[in-house]
Amino acid sequence: MTTILVVARSEETRNVVALSLKSMGVDTILLDTLSELPHALLQTPVCGILLDLPTLVLASRVDKQAAQEPCEFYPFAKFKLVNGEIRVLSRTIDGFICECQQFKPRTTRQFARKERVLSVLLSGSGDFDAAEKTVTLNVSSCGCFVFSVREWDLGNHIWLKFPGNSTVKRGAVCTWHPWGNNRVLPGIGIMLDEMWDPASLEHPSDLL
Repeated sequence: MTTILVVARSEETRNVVALSLKSMGVDTILLDTLSELPHALLQTPVCGILLDLPTLVLASRVDKQAAQEPCEFYPFAKFKLVNGEIRVLSRTIDGFICECQQFKPRTTRQFARKERVLSVLLSGSGDFDAAEKTVTLNVSSCGCFVFSVREWDLGNHIWLKFPGNSTVKRGAVCTWHPWGNNRVLPGIGIMLDEMWDPASLEHPSDLL
């Protein structure tokens, strides 16, 4: 069963979204505040997160920061109701649900990140044509964040190859920080297609 966590202050909004998603064969977990999100994701496996735009605007900076990291690891979209219809920013609700249906339900316990600097070839194709030589900044059992100054789109398929190791991994871009923002390092958060054990790569030839 595909389960999507919905955050909206308005009870009416939560009910409308729940009924609409149910008609599409999607189960929901409903929260009324953003502050509940991190704890809920620790306890319950979900396939994606829908965040009501007015709720996000009214949330405190602390709650926004606490929710930012979990939202990097799931299919995530902001939405608002317009005449009772779910309008998802930058995509369609059908497209978002399709993305969630391909994501195995997980809790955030599986996404615990560790800082690891590993040499890696980053490519937008499986033949590693014009691959970018770069490094990971952190890794988890489900993905990693890779330093990159290139332009990427959310959902782009990417391939990773680790020098000195035969491991090749495929995944998708779930976050992108472009070059030029002095508050964060440029790069992409990657959700791997299959879970892995990053410790298997930690050999002297891999570490910088």
